[in-house]
Amino acid sequence: VPGYAALAGATFSGKITAQVATVGEIDEIADDAGGTVTISLDTSANYKTATFAAARTLANPSAKTIGACGSIFVTGPGFTGYGSQWMFPGGTGPTYTNTASKWDRIDFIVLDANTIMCNFTANYGAPS
Repeated sequence: VPGYAALAGATFSGKITAQVATVGEIDEIADDAGGTVTISLDTSANYKTATFAAARTLANPSAKTIGACGSIFVTGPGFTGYGSQWMFPGGTGPTYTNTASKWDRIDFIVLDANTIMCNFTANYGAPS
């Protein structure tokens, strides 16, 4: 159909405007008993963890696109180690809440081929 992009494989240049809204899916990070979790920032930008049995290491992504941004929602013990591309304020990974029914959040943007800039907020829960 003239004036419309194909449903798959379309390439755009310039600014793209959504007239109503866009919604990003949230993919689940399965608990890997091996201790290291690897995600792809090329296929999804939002993730949530399963409740890990123990803290895990968040490896560098298997793929990523510069400019990709999103969030990782974490419940349970979270991550105690990070691949070299994950950058946090002060150069130190966050401390997780690790409380039942509470969530923590890592927001990120892929700056370049070797840098993922992150912010961390903690202890999300329903108001009492």
